[in-house]
Amino acid sequence: MLSLSKEPTSDIRREIEILKRERIANTPKKDFPVGNKPVTSIKDMPNYDPDAYVMSLAFTIPTWIQSIEKASANTEIGKISRNAKMKLFYLLDELIGVSSKMLLDLEDKRK
Repeated sequence: MLSLSKEPTSDIRREIEILKRERIANTPKKDFPVGNKPVTSIKDMPNYDPDAYVMSLAFTIPTWIQSIEKASANTEIGKISRNAKMKLFYLLDELIGVSSKMLLDLEDKRK
């Protein structure tokens, strides 16, 4: 401090700014508030959102519908391979099964 006090004021201010930047760079991000809220780190668990999975489906199902309609409109079913037919048949059947179960679950919950 004594040697620093003998330096010109501009050098002292520059040194203080350097020290501040080093301190900020070495301080964990969780210690810095944003506004009045502490910064959330990646390790913090988010609050549980009961709608999250259902809303994810609500956003993706329209894309599935469009893909199915596009494939149906642009494919000659008689010309695709047996392997492709069987794979698509199996997956569509699975989709019908799980969506039917979810529909039943939703209907049960409305009562």
